[in-house]
Amino acid sequence: MFGAWARDDRTPELARMFGTMSNHHAELAAACTARLPAVTLDDETSWTPEQFIAARDLADEQLPARSAEASGAEARRRAAGRVLTLARDRAVEQVSLIDEVLDEPTADLLDTLISRIDAHLLAVAGEASAT
Repeated sequence: MFGAWARDDRTPELARMFGTMSNHHAELAAACTARLPAVTLDDETSWTPEQFIAARDLADEQLPARSAEASGAEARRRAAGRVLTLARDRAVEQVSLIDEVLDEPTADLLDTLISRIDAHLLAVAGEASAT
């Protein structure tokens, strides 16, 4: 989503921000896919790494598919904040499912993921207040 917006956004600052975030998310997605197992929960459902990374329950599911021009800068900022918040919530949930002592590499990865998302949330909020 952010990569598509970065390519067709006419605002250089937004395009750069979304492009940077897209690159960071690709790196984190690859690290999570390599590190995180599929987790089976008590109700017999499971989370694969792909489900962990994907944002669920996005209010406007069509928004990510729209071009930057069609969705508008403010709508993109709101959607970015929502997607990032959902991803952060999922990471916090995942932390509760692992043993941080026995699985220190995964705990470290999740800490990195959460801190990166926090930085991106600040960037989105800062960009919104700058305009």
